[in-house]
Amino acid sequence: MDRFYFGVSLGIIGFRYNEVSTHAEAVPDDSTDLKDLSYRQELKITGNGLDLKAGFIVRITDRFRTGLAIHGPMWTQLNDLYSTDMRTTFRTPSATDGQTNYSSVSPENVFAYRLNSPWKVVASAAYIAGKHGLVSVDYEYIDHRNARFRPSNKLVDNYDFATENLAINNSFRAVHAVRAGTEWRSGNWYFRMGWGMVPDAYKKDDPRHGSAERIYAGGLGFRNEHLGVDLGMNYTQRTTNYFQYDPALVDVTQEKRSTVRTLVTVSLRP
Repeated sequence: MDRFYFGVSLGIIGFRYNEVSTHAEAVPDDSTDLKDLSYRQELKITGNGLDLKAGFIVRITDRFRTGLAIHGPMWTQLNDLYSTDMRTTFRTPSATDGQTNYSSVSPENVFAYRLNSPWKVVASAAYIAGKHGLVSVDYEYIDHRNARFRPSNKLVDNYDFATENLAINNSFRAVHAVRAGTEWRSGNWYFRMGWGMVPDAYKKDDPRHGSAERIYAGGLGFRNEHLGVDLGMNYTQRTTNYFQYDPALVDVTQEKRSTVRTLVTVSLRP
């Protein structure tokens, strides 16, 4: 009777992440023999994984529908390849070889492990105002304490990640996210607006706890029988806290982040 819809999806994920961080310092005091130093760290992460999602939608009336979905954990196998190098310059040449510049490079280190992301529940509802528009609301629950590191099945390693998993359980919390959106039509023109809020995953008493991520979205589109043009814009804003070094040595650093994304879509229908 076109009242109940059920769906299942299996996702295959690939990862490729590169990070290079450099720390440099210069010593302006001429009475200090050390003139400058730099420390560079390079990290490459590759891997793959699987995830499983299932959900349903119920059309309660011709205009109102609701749904529920469960996103299972993302089971991933990851491989880290990392190396470091350090360079220093001194004001006084060495008494043995006269050098003032020194450098040291570490060997490339390889580490393999598994990571399971937390599962997620998504509830949704939508009201369709005939051919004129619609309003939808999504609620999302995710408990970040359920994330787990596990030993790789590719290497013989007795390390059990008990310390890391305990830190995850003590530092993170469950969060409730909300998103709402609407689209309305006037002739061949379409107008969209949306808003969302995703709380920070760290516990409130953790010094790394930041503000919730707020999402504002808007869009404008034109569609006729053969051509469609859409312009969308997404603006996100949040603050994060983190320690650049050991928390016993430095205060927490607050970072304000804002991101603007735009997307233009052109569709042709012969």
